[in-house]
Amino acid sequence: MSALSTVVALAAAYAALMVAFNRRSARVLTFAPLDLLVMVAILGVALIAHEGIHGLVISTYGGRPRFGWAFVARVLPYLYCTAPGQRFSKPRYAITPSSPSPPVSS
Repeated sequence: MSALSTVVALAAAYAALMVAFNRRSARVLTFAPLDLLVMVAILGVALIAHEGIHGLVISTYGGRPRFGWAFVARVLPYLYCTAPGQRFSKPRYAITPSSPSPPVSS
C-alpha cells in the first residue's frame, strides 16, 4: 500500500512546487486548468483508494462492504464505505476505521 502514500506525497510536492515557483506575488496563487485537473484527479484516486482499504478490511472480517457517496448540506460531496447488518468485535471495530492510516503513513 505504499503506492497510496506515494500518490499523496506527489500531490503535496506538486502543490509545494506550484507555490515555490509561482512568478507572481506570494499572496496570489493561480493555477492553470490543467494543474487543477491533475490535483482533482490525484485527490479522486486517493479518496477511492482510502474507501477501498476500508472495504478490504471489512471483507477480511467476513462482511460485505457497500460503497456510496452523498452530500453534506447539498454542497460538499463525500464517499463512504459501510457494512449494513455486520457486527464487529471491539478490536475489529477499532481497526476498520483506522485501517487507511498505516498505508498512508508508511
